[in-house]
Amino acid sequence: MWLEDAEDLYGTWVNPEYDTISGLAAKRIFTPDGTWTKYERIDTDARISGTFTITDRWTDGNQNIWYKVAVVHPRTGKYYLLAKLSNSGRALECACSIFDYPTAVEANSSAGNQEPIVEYSIYYRQQDALTHEISQSLWCSKMETSIFKKPGKNQNA
Repeated sequence: MWLEDAEDLYGTWVNPEYDTISGLAAKRIFTPDGTWTKYERIDTDARISGTFTITDRWTDGNQNIWYKVAVVHPRTGKYYLLAKLSNSGRALECACSIFDYPTAVEANSSAGNQEPIVEYSIYYRQQDALTHEISQSLWCSKMETSIFKKPGKNQNA
């Protein structure tokens, strides 16, 4: 499968709740050249990088986009990621296993007949969080301006 088929997956994904949890990446970046980077904290330098290959992609009846991704970790080798991108494109749920592709994206599911999933995580598109903060700030600024205007009066008079 070509990496162009995953343009919805590319970008920066964050979960601020993971900033305080050891072992879970608080930020993940997937790029079109087939590399990924994990950050232990959102505002720190990269913890580790590797490569990935998308082996399958499909859309379910709820318009969520699913990916099967073979990931190569430089220290631990290959693992298998099942990722579900929400129909809004703003949330990415991931489940991974060192044995095989997980059968579901949820905590405590299994990868075939092997051991439970090594990791379940959920991330949110970083640009959406920033856009939301900016729009909230602009809305508050407009509200403050309109509060101080007198209806029907020219401000320059």
